[in-house]
Amino acid sequence: MQVLDDGRLTDSQGRTVDFRNTVIVMTSNLGSDAIQEIGQNRSFDNVSFDLPDLAGESADSDGVTDLANQHKYDAMKTAVMEVVVKHFRPEFINRIDEAVVFHPLAKDQIRGIADIQLAGLK
Repeated sequence: MQVLDDGRLTDSQGRTVDFRNTVIVMTSNLGSDAIQEIGQNRSFDNVSFDLPDLAGESADSDGVTDLANQHKYDAMKTAVMEVVVKHFRPEFINRIDEAVVFHPLAKDQIRGIADIQLAGLK
């Protein structure tokens, strides 16, 4: 809380570190079960997470898919934030500027990561 309030942190020996001009990235696996559940929901089977290009259009330029992707992301973020609100105190949550919920990896992405790691072992 000291870092988020004052922009500095003092350790037990009195040394102070300045955090005023920093971006603090915090990660958590809170709500990961909700993400998995939504990802396995059969009503979302045809949804893919195509990243928008700089013009704001999806890679497949299909407005229906864009809307479905946004709906699924919104459902995931809502579910995760409900868990976060139950877990952390309001005074901590109110100091956070932005929360980003990452999309789950697809099987082909996991396979690609495994291939890279296995290649490193060879």
